Amino acid sequence: MIADGDPAGLQPLEVAVDEAIATVDDPCSIAVGSPLSVGDLGLIRRREVVGDGLVRITVSPTAQSCILIGSIVKGIEQRVGAVSGVTDVQVEIDTTTVWTPELMSERGQGMLERSRSAALEASSVRPRQWEEHV
Repeated sequence: MIADGDPAGLQPLEVAVDEAIATVDDPCSIAVGSPLSVGDLGLIRRREVVGDGLVRITVSPTAQSCILIGSIVKGIEQRVGAVSGVTDVQVEIDTTTVWTPELMSERGQGMLERSRSAALEASSVRPRQWEEHV
């Protein structure tokens, strides 16, 4: 998946698959009120579209203890499977890649930063606030 890249040179089916993946949000990011797609989070390790409509995707969780990876896989299968021209979707879970924020797309990093800034502004607690009273 090309999260930040130029789609030039991609086949129409590849573009449609990438667009479908971009509609799958990470359940934990939804739970905290800052929805981010699995693509923007950098969870897609590999995306391959085979000539006969088979799509192979490798996804990694943000943590080895992620209990919602099954939900992410199901979302990818459903959204990508609904793309015209896709005949089958195979999703593999990568358990070896350790996720870090550096894997996020530039767009995802920006969205996360804006969300964090807004949360800090809305909070009555400031970072290192306790030092003001020492």
